[in-house]
Amino acid sequence: MELKIVTVGMVPFSEDHLKYISENIGIEPKELIKLDSQTRLTIRGKDKESKIKTRAENAFEEFKGALQAEHIIVNPHGEDDKESWEKRTWGVQLVIKQFQAIIEKFKGRKILLVLCGPSCVGKGPLEEVFFTEIFEQQKLNVGKAVIYVDIKQRPPRKGESEGNPYHFRRLDEIKEMISKEPKRYIQYDVRGVTQVLDLNEIGKLLHEKDIVFVEIFYTAIPSLRKWASQ
Repeated sequence: MELKIVTVGMVPFSEDHLKYISENIGIEPKELIKLDSQTRLTIRGKDKESKIKTRAENAFEEFKGALQAEHIIVNPHGEDDKESWEKRTWGVQLVIKQFQAIIEKFKGRKILLVLCGPSCVGKGPLEEVFFTEIFEQQKLNVGKAVIYVDIKQRPPRKGESEGNPYHFRRLDEIKEMISKEPKRYIQYDVRGVTQVLDLNEIGKLLHEKDIVFVEIFYTAIPSLRKWASQ
């Protein structure tokens, strides 16, 4: 079966939205993205002010990176809170419909589904919908590739465990893994946190599943594309 790598960028605004706001309201796109990121992160109330500021400063670059994906999902309200997704607000419904249309387009083919987007745009809740509703309802055979992270830079949060949502390892362990089999891994940096994707795991999942899902940072997509083409 033919393998199709499908990259999906999830963003709070489309380029047209940004252009309209910039021209009619006078807010520069970069400042608008920063403001939006700060607002959503503040509402979440889980992070320190310094961390919120850093994420907001990175938001514009991550937004531009996500727009390089083949398919764009716009989450107009940037809903990342559990309540919005449980109530299925109109923004959430729009996100789900956009994703369903992408899946339908490539139905019947083996898919490596890659999701990326700015911090707190709603990727986590959308992933839950992928597996609990869309994939299960359509009885699609789906697997998820799990990323390795430096446990010191990104320790497990409440409710998280080994393999959910990451493989938590010490940085020296990660470096040793890569040094032994450099072609097996894609290493990249996410706002100062080292993350590593195991290509062997993806290959194994692709043999077993019809769709393999992975959420990665946009900078890792070119390397993943190159691997998939080979």
